[in-house]
Amino acid sequence: MASLDLKPWLRAAHPFRAPAGMLEAQRAARMGAVALLAHMVAGLALIGWMGANPQLAMAMTTPELERMAGGAVALEIAMPVAAILAGVFTVLVYGLIAWVQWSRMTRFIPMVALVLTGWGAFMNVAAILTGGMAEIQPAPLPVWLVIVDWLATVALVVLSGAALRGAVYLGRLKGMR
Repeated sequence: MASLDLKPWLRAAHPFRAPAGMLEAQRAARMGAVALLAHMVAGLALIGWMGANPQLAMAMTTPELERMAGGAVALEIAMPVAAILAGVFTVLVYGLIAWVQWSRMTRFIPMVALVLTGWGAFMNVAAILTGGMAEIQPAPLPVWLVIVDWLATVALVVLSGAALRGAVYLGRLKGMR
């Protein structure tokens, strides 16, 4: 029976440590796929919550629709279906991108993940500092959901950094042949 030793994977997940060889670089590059799957799970938790709480979810995004005649009824009907479709789409897209990262160990996917996550964080901070979100009521999201999202985002950044470092190292090794 093969043992499940996580130490080499944890060592490879360090974003500021250069890989010690080809195997560790491959593990590091594959951590990008793990990060994407973790982020997918957090996204599915949010989608599930929105499907189960259509009134709160729509109050967050488009309060005007909720105030329209029949809007609340339409939301109650459409939101669970939309949540299911969004969940399927999320699994397909994240799953495909994670599979490509696991099998190809690219530099591009971790770079895009880092850029998009950085851009999102910058826009959130800018909106808070400039008062751009002042007219929006505080989100009725449960605290546990916000914590899950933040943890998944931190994991995405850290593991995408490690994946980028591993993929760059693998690229250098390929260039030496």
